[in-house]
Amino acid sequence: MSTIDIDRLEMRFGNFTALKDISVSVKEGEFVTLLGPSGCGKTTLLKLISGFLKPTNGTIKIANEDVTLTPPEHRDTALCFQSYALFPHLTIKDNIEFGLKQKRVNGSERKQRLQDMAGQLALDAQLDKLPNQLSGGQQQRVALGRALIMRPGVILFDEPLSNLDAKLRDSVRVEIRRIQQENNLTAVYVTHDQSEALAMSDRVMVLNGGVIEQVAPPETLYNAPSTSFVADFIGGANIMNAEVTGETEPGVWALQTPIGEMVSKSDRTPAAKHIKVCWRPEAVKLVDSPVNSFTARVTERQFQGSYTDLFVDIGGNGYRLKTSDPGIYPGENINCSIEPSDLILLEAIQ
Repeated sequence: MSTIDIDRLEMRFGNFTALKDISVSVKEGEFVTLLGPSGCGKTTLLKLISGFLKPTNGTIKIANEDVTLTPPEHRDTALCFQSYALFPHLTIKDNIEFGLKQKRVNGSERKQRLQDMAGQLALDAQLDKLPNQLSGGQQQRVALGRALIMRPGVILFDEPLSNLDAKLRDSVRVEIRRIQQENNLTAVYVTHDQSEALAMSDRVMVLNGGVIEQVAPPETLYNAPSTSFVADFIGGANIMNAEVTGETEPGVWALQTPIGEMVSKSDRTPAAKHIKVCWRPEAVKLVDSPVNSFTARVTERQFQGSYTDLFVDIGGNGYRLKTSDPGIYPGENINCSIEPSDLILLEAIQ
């Protein structure tokens, strides 16, 4: 196992800065996901950790060793590619063993590692086949096996599930997490899919425009996002401008918002007098309450099975609610309320 320590990392391509002032540490055996929209810098950061790019500034340490300028083949890492990158003319056995042969691992050791890895990934019956004889999920497991058989201190994943259909993606996701935990591997995983990040990770690093917005466990990102970008990117949120009008009791803040006077109960102190606040669509209760109550007019309804999406108008502004009540339709007015602890304080308005 290995730790990863990144300090003040910067990556520029000409006049374009892809990453700026990235500092983060990954613990031994931790699964950290790099999450963000296309172009945010997550794949660039993965390539820097793996050694396929050299940073403009900053340092990268793996297992306390400075590897900033160390080439990929001399780092204790393995990379699982998005495109599988299997050799089409080699059997599954030869694909998985390829790295071991390159490292001149002896035959008996290779055979034992292959047997163990094929068993873990349920590939025993596929070893004599060629990659084009396997399904997409099986090919992804081969790519995973080729990386894991090297027994790296750090394993890196570059959107490995993006080529799979939704059902297969879910099953392979579970498989990756199981193997990572069983082998106690330090893992860095790149995705733009928030459900993957929330389901698999010990911590998630949200990137935006080459900078870190927040690094936290999935539950913290969802329940206590630090910025409006994180709130909106993770799960979706209704974001409003608010004026802080006072503290009615310790940790309870009175706010003036576009939907009326509201109260937020928070461990955070407001960042300024004028801030952004948010609430999750599912946090709304369709009942009246002495605090944080409002009336909404339903403008659109989308049935989603276990819940119904309601798009509503409140004072001329559009918001989204989620409810388990399927019997609400456009044109209706509904009474709503939000618990003070579900109204989240965000950053100051710039």
